[in-house]
Amino acid sequence: TLYYQFGRYLLIASSRPGNLPANLQGMWHNNVDGPWRVDYHNNINLQMNYWPALCTNLAECAEPLTDFIRLLEKPGERTAKAYWGARGWAAGISANIFGFTAPLEGADMSWNYNPMAASWLATHLWDYYDYTRDRHFLESYYDILKGSADFASDYLWHRADGVYTAAPSTSPEHGPVDQGATFAHAVIREVLTDAVEASRVLGKGEKDRRQWEDALKHIAPYKIGRYGQLMEWSTDIDDPKDEHRHVNHLFGLHPGHTISPVTTPELAKAARVVLEHRGDGATGWSMGWKLNQWARLHDGNHAYKLYGNLLKNGTLDNLWDSPAIPDRRQLRRHGGRDGDAAPEPHEIHPPAAGLARRLGRGVGERIGRAWQLHRLHQLEAGQACQGDHTLWFGRAMRGALWRRPTEVQDAQGRALHRGARRREAESRGRSQIIWRGQG
Repeated sequence: TLYYQFGRYLLIASSRPGNLPANLQGMWHNNVDGPWRVDYHNNINLQMNYWPALCTNLAECAEPLTDFIRLLEKPGERTAKAYWGARGWAAGISANIFGFTAPLEGADMSWNYNPMAASWLATHLWDYYDYTRDRHFLESYYDILKGSADFASDYLWHRADGVYTAAPSTSPEHGPVDQGATFAHAVIREVLTDAVEASRVLGKGEKDRRQWEDALKHIAPYKIGRYGQLMEWSTDIDDPKDEHRHVNHLFGLHPGHTISPVTTPELAKAARVVLEHRGDGATGWSMGWKLNQWARLHDGNHAYKLYGNLLKNGTLDNLWDSPAIPDRRQLRRHGGRDGDAAPEPHEIHPPAAGLARRLGRGVGERIGRAWQLHRLHQLEAGQACQGDHTLWFGRAMRGALWRRPTEVQDAQGRALHRGARRREAESRGRSQIIWRGQG
């Protein structure tokens, strides 16, 4: 509880409406200059700072990030056109409050070349809407999300065989420049999917939506390698003894949504192999990331193991992150806090339990949960919305639910679906409750 609430305090203190977003060291940096110029690193640092904002009911703390993304759009349009001849906007690995969006001057492209960094940032815009269901927000940021999707679509190389790949691309800070790195494809899938959904919600951009959907149909698929692992690059060169801190190719598992034990069980199995190869140690922020990925695999016990390792080996006495380089990114320990909460609107995890629960996307920004003896007794969605919602649960929870009537109520206590409809999922040992929100 202390670790969780301290993490919320860090974000509340360093990211408030009208202020700048939290950067590498946050507001606690004590010099004029510092490591990495105390900038905004876009290859996970800035994003990780804000993973917990929405799922811990701190939507207002995410506003500095969305404001910063808007700040990058106009200079990013010049960068997209000058470097790639593309529509939309882009930004490299590093950005600042003066609108710097170009790649840095370093010649090592394994870390400096990341054209999908801004597209990753843009997915936070849809996430904000997905939690809050704030249609006005989506309207005001739609053009920025559209611009990122346009850039991602233009960036794809249309091969002669009809497959679209991100060429050239990298797996940031790890390995060679490739003709289609898994990380780049996963980010492109995510931002295009988000743009498609935003277009549908707002009832606009049908022509753009068809183009994005076409790209999604043709983008190179995920591949499983000779060790059963999700491949990091377009060729099967992964080393099972590689324990690198970055797990970029699992972006689709977390923070993305294109790999799941429920919808893509084979890919989820391959992602598990990657995590087993990478091991349970690393820098503090890396353990926080892998913790979330184990949670997305519905392995609460392994996520809890990472949580223990993070506290013992990746956290300083003052609860700041302990990375490989002193004073680098204390805020990135937020990733570990995110794993202890609900990572996304559709993921509900009991504390230290081996089974996870899956809740359909779009429930709202606040989800109240009552756990007793590792069993879910009550789940409360604080903001109802239109559409179907699905609660997934495992065998251990099924008996408890079926022994008593299951009722879904709206905010006024009116029953939406008494004895809620339930059915078995396709031979995966899970069941589901489905209800329709009344708006």
